[in-house]
Amino acid sequence: MTRTDKAIRNVVFTILSQIIVLLTSFITRKIIAVNMFPEYLGVGGLFTNILTVLSLAELGFGTSITYSLYKPLADNDEKRVSALMNLFRVVYISIGLVIFAIGLGLTPFLSLFVDDYSKVLSVIPEFKLLYVLYVINTSVSYLFSYKRTLLIADQKKYLTSIVSLATNVVLCVLTCVILAYTHNYVFFMIATISITIIDNVIVTLVANREYRYLKNYKKEKLLNEDSKEIKTNVSATILHNVGGVIVNGTDNILISKFVSFLVEGIYSNYHLVTAAIDSILRLLIQSVTPSYGMLTVDSDNEKKINVFNNMFFASSWMYGFSAICLFVLIRPFVLLWLGSGFELDSMTIVVIVANFYVTGMRRPTLLAKEAMGLMRYDKWKSIVEAILNLAISIVLALKLGIIGVLLGTLISTLLTCFWVEPYVVYHRGFGIGTGSYFAKYVVHFIATLIGLFITSFICKLVDFGGIGSFVVQLLICLIIPNIIYALVYLKSNELKFYLNFVREKTKKIKD
Repeated sequence: MTRTDKAIRNVVFTILSQIIVLLTSFITRKIIAVNMFPEYLGVGGLFTNILTVLSLAELGFGTSITYSLYKPLADNDEKRVSALMNLFRVVYISIGLVIFAIGLGLTPFLSLFVDDYSKVLSVIPEFKLLYVLYVINTSVSYLFSYKRTLLIADQKKYLTSIVSLATNVVLCVLTCVILAYTHNYVFFMIATISITIIDNVIVTLVANREYRYLKNYKKEKLLNEDSKEIKTNVSATILHNVGGVIVNGTDNILISKFVSFLVEGIYSNYHLVTAAIDSILRLLIQSVTPSYGMLTVDSDNEKKINVFNNMFFASSWMYGFSAICLFVLIRPFVLLWLGSGFELDSMTIVVIVANFYVTGMRRPTLLAKEAMGLMRYDKWKSIVEAILNLAISIVLALKLGIIGVLLGTLISTLLTCFWVEPYVVYHRGFGIGTGSYFAKYVVHFIATLIGLFITSFICKLVDFGGIGSFVVQLLICLIIPNIIYALVYLKSNELKFYLNFVREKTKKIKD
């Protein structure tokens, strides 16, 4: 089986699994909205953000060891793979214990993260208990999940996706029963923890079956050069993790603290929608990342550039198209999904979509930088970005509310990541200038704006409310942007590459 075939298989199973996860989330929030106080909708977003900050204890070991696994897996070096996994096991168990200890230690200080804490406690008396359960759920995932990385690095993510698909179907059923009939969020979290443990145990058993040689080298240790490489990469990814967590993992905390917990709960619904779309698109791109990692080991520079251009083209098309759909459809979707009372104003939606688009357009450079081991070249960028984000978000939140928090994320990204990351990939990875990258970026941005204005204008003409109007607008969103992109890229090498790819696969299926 070729690398491309493996990537396609990974994409199919991963997306199926993610769709089930997302359906579970949407159903859960719908049941909460119908049967419980709306403040409960903010619980998951706030606690997840707090625990995301605590995940800094991971220090980038996962990324560094994944990168180190590419070559020994390609060379079938069983001893080196085993040595890396032995280190991974010790590191991740330690991280899980650290997160558990620090997480529990923060329990008495939860009031610092919520503006209207006394009001929240009156509505959600089990607030602290729910936080503890979230801490447990996060901690146990570290205790059991390290072998998942080995399967992913070896382009066998489809195996973990199959497991997640099955366990999340079970969780979906449990969610419906528990929340609909008991109206008890504590019982729901206990079920979630149980499913997390089962999922990780099954993945561990699958990895043990696929890599039976691991048990033969349980005491194998890394060579000095491998240890030095991991330390170098970890030292770089530490700063990236700090920046990434502060920028992407604190919006809910800041909204809860400087705006209100109820607004944070409403925003979390919109974030779930954008995160759902982003997760599927990210999986599509990440599914080919191990292939890209292999290419950095044995391919010439021209081939790496071509692979990156194809990744950037696909990512630009997908994220641009999705941004247009979000801009037009997210408000009517939330209205149909949860009902009235959960809407955000138009300007807030503009900033949400802008953040989605700018972040999505970074995916190819982030993945290429990670695959080629270039994290150390822009490590200080993350600290600058984090400082800017916090400072701008807090200042603007006091004046503009939720829009200020979201603008802080957008502005800090544009001032740092927007230009630094492509500079590192092109100059350090490819040895060429970034002119071609930004030229492609500008062309796509203009095409996206044109598509957005045309699509939005037409959709307003058929905005008569209800599910019928939503379906019509959805069809318009599916057609107009893609026609515009097809016209813009009609003669591009990247579009020709994907058209040829589809023809070859279609022909292969027919034969």
